[in-house]
Amino acid sequence: AAQWAYMRRARPRAPGIWRFLVPGSAEHIRGEVRFACFVLALPQHALDGGLHERAAMGSLNKVLAALECALESLPQSVVQARAFWVEGGDLFNLSSIALSLVGVALGSLMGLQHYFKRMLSEGAIGYDAIEHDASLVVAWAGAKECEDECMAALTAYACSEPLFIAVDLSSTSVVNEAVATFGQCPGLQKIWLHNTQVTDVAVSELAKGCPGLQHVYLN
Repeated sequence: AAQWAYMRRARPRAPGIWRFLVPGSAEHIRGEVRFACFVLALPQHALDGGLHERAAMGSLNKVLAALECALESLPQSVVQARAFWVEGGDLFNLSSIALSLVGVALGSLMGLQHYFKRMLSEGAIGYDAIEHDASLVVAWAGAKECEDECMAALTAYACSEPLFIAVDLSSTSVVNEAVATFGQCPGLQKIWLHNTQVTDVAVSELAKGCPGLQHVYLN
């Protein structure tokens, strides 16, 4: 519920945030299947380059994990520790409690660090600048593996994922045709094309298919 409330605040109009309220729901499973299909569609050299890791929620994931640690894992650890205090136990029980508390502390600290250092950073540029209000940002800036096959997989994923809103393709070899295909993604709001060979014609075709497109960052 806390994760859903946070996402509701960050993305009030996003249609896919219900997955955060009901883990294991149909929408949650569909989102995981969509990402799995995207990963399977990438060539091996793209996976070796970590492109699948750049198509994720970045700092937002870590903040959501911190909420889970603080509001779910911590109470469970407290109950476990209370039961150990009342009924006793062995070294294994004590180790389990200690590891749980360490996990809660590390997860919460990680989330706080990303929230204050990145999500509230006024000096951030590119995709970093909108992680505080973005549900899904693809950061492929500078990726040498960003070729036609990878772009086809990314476009298919973006067209099926309702939380997809931004992509950073700066300093890649992306071509006009690949950029124009993002016009099939009605949820796209921002795209970075710094240091690319993309022309105004491709940007115009992109804008025609993206009614929600707000910013196109060029050279």
